[in-house]
Amino acid sequence: MGKIADILVKAGHNVTVYMPHVDDDITTNGTQLARLIIREKDYFGYNIGGNALQKEYWTDITFLWKYEKDEDKIAEGYANVVTEKWVPQNDLLAHHKLLAFVSHGGMNSIQEGATNGVPMVVIPLFGDQFHNAKTLEYRNTSIALERKSLTAEKLTMAIRKIVEDDSYRKNAKRLAKMIADKPMTAEERVVKYTEFAAKFGPDLNLDMHGSQMSIVEFYCLDIILPPLVLVLAGIFYLFYKISFTIYWCYAKLLSVLFSQKKKKTL
Repeated sequence: MGKIADILVKAGHNVTVYMPHVDDDITTNGTQLARLIIREKDYFGYNIGGNALQKEYWTDITFLWKYEKDEDKIAEGYANVVTEKWVPQNDLLAHHKLLAFVSHGGMNSIQEGATNGVPMVVIPLFGDQFHNAKTLEYRNTSIALERKSLTAEKLTMAIRKIVEDDSYRKNAKRLAKMIADKPMTAEERVVKYTEFAAKFGPDLNLDMHGSQMSIVEFYCLDIILPPLVLVLAGIFYLFYKISFTIYWCYAKLLSVLFSQKKKKTL
């Protein structure tokens, strides 16, 4: 089973298939479908979130915010902001009225956004999310922001640009079309590669080299340890020299003081 998994990974295809179910009018708490989805609460502080959504030129846009703590009343005072503890994300992303998607850049969100042709504002937090964000930004379908330097102004500019600049939507739709028109569907790929693996078994051409690497090679310890040892040796030597110098100076000072005291005694 491990070898089959290696072959499927080597093929570089996503085999997850989920078809969204979309009605023409989706309502949330009696409100029309949000035209822009905010995926999580962690991308910006409460003050940034509120300030970024209060711009007058966004009064005609409904924001749907996945937020799990009703007691925070994060959207209080904003008639066009709807908070929900859970939303049917893929269903909403497939809706033709949706304008954009703000996300942390998890693989599921990236795949669903790209498959549905939705322009995105991505604020990665950790792990593969940074790579995912830059992947879509490189294809001009999203804008990537850094969480550490995030401000209300930067978020406002990013959302405004992704909504008003139609090139992002065109590029996102083109990418979604390319994904949909692949020569083989996900179902066909997983069946064909599984049959291939079952027929030929382990093969060097399809074996991932990483599976044969030792811990030293995998974590590049043979590259990291030598300079690290040299740096530590240098630090130890410097510490030794400083300590020796301080000790010598202290001993010299005591010697001078002792000799002066001895002269006064005589």
